[in-house]
Amino acid sequence: MHVPDVPDPASPSPPALQRVVRCLPADIEATQKTRDRARPGPGSADLSYLDRLIRKPWGSEFRLYEDDLAEVWSLHIRPEHRTSLHCHPHKVAALLCLEGKGTLSTRSGVQYALEPGVVLQIEPGAYHRSAAGSTGLTLIEVETPKDKFDLLRIEDDYRAVTDPYEDERHAPLQHVEREHAVALPATVPLALRPFVEQPLGVGRWARLRAPSPTGRHRYAVQTGEQIRTAVDLVFAIALEPRDVPPREVAVLGPEAVFAAAPQTVYLTIRSR
Repeated sequence: MHVPDVPDPASPSPPALQRVVRCLPADIEATQKTRDRARPGPGSADLSYLDRLIRKPWGSEFRLYEDDLAEVWSLHIRPEHRTSLHCHPHKVAALLCLEGKGTLSTRSGVQYALEPGVVLQIEPGAYHRSAAGSTGLTLIEVETPKDKFDLLRIEDDYRAVTDPYEDERHAPLQHVEREHAVALPATVPLALRPFVEQPLGVGRWARLRAPSPTGRHRYAVQTGEQIRTAVDLVFAIALEPRDVPPREVAVLGPEAVFAAAPQTVYLTIRSR
């Protein structure tokens, strides 16, 4: 088997626009050792709670975009906290750093620096763990195909590695003051606004939350023609339909937005 070159694990890699976190022999071995562990699934058939804020032991996450092929989540990791060391056996993922600094470490001990503008493409089966520095960390996670329960943990600071993904008990509904929720129902997911349907093309629709709860970013579905001259763009994620999952998520940063394909549809992330 060919083993791809990896960075020196002695120190974090310097920030780069995009890097690939490979699935290496150490990852395959770790998964083989846990092959007899049943893959955690949902506790019930009703997955509507995934539209709420999901409370995690290291922070929280919420879904901000969903279509027929992919979904995009916003993760907030509290200062000096970290996620489990985990992998997604079947889906491709990308982590986009919006705010804060930290590191992403692998099963093999390789570390990648996380800071605003960094994109890490994560191959299926590659174990990884995100850790926040002293100011916390805000990440965007793109996943395709959609399956929040495509998850294997081998290390966790907070719970047993066999525990499944959070269930409805970790996503309680919260009431908001009516004067701050004009035209919203009395009960909505904590700090979140409802999804709005967005057309992607013939026969394709998506759901999107346009403003972020913090108000520091905004999201939109736009064509490459619309974003080519954008001056406040942080990331543009291609939303092209595919018959099979891609090997990586196509992400443009502000330095590459001029190369956006005019007719391609993108999920854009802009600073306010």
